[in-house]
Amino acid sequence: MNQGSEGSGRMPDDGADEQARDAARYREYLAQGWWPRPEDPVAGGGAVPPPPRQAPGPHPVAPLPPASPPPPRAASPLRPIGVGALGLVLGIVAGFVVQDAVAIALFAGGALDGGNGFPLELAALFAFLVPTTAIAGVIVALLIDRRVRRRAGRGGR
Repeated sequence: MNQGSEGSGRMPDDGADEQARDAARYREYLAQGWWPRPEDPVAGGGAVPPPPRQAPGPHPVAPLPPASPPPPRAASPLRPIGVGALGLVLGIVAGFVVQDAVAIALFAGGALDGGNGFPLELAALFAFLVPTTAIAGVIVALLIDRRVRRRAGRGGR
């Protein structure tokens, strides 16, 4: 048995006709008044009951506008402080690591054997190594943060 358009006995419905009927129903729906208008006569002097509600036809739906990106957040004054503190901690840790590596290399190489004492140059290196790497860590962390924020479009400087 063929169940195409021939078997149903109806002509295939045109989409344009259906849209025109829906548009006419929608215009009728908008044109009907829900409140009594002054020009309408009121029978019996009483309140005019609203007309019976009909199921509205399909409403045309306007396309939504494209989503816009959220507005940029204001730069927090605490962000550079946090980034600087992180750089300070990482710089101190890096200073201790470098200091230990230099000390192990000097003792393993035999530079400090012989009982001559500790050379003044090495004492100065060990004294200034950790604070220097801590300050360098703060500077590097702030520069990296500024570059990341500038590339992300949230402003720098």
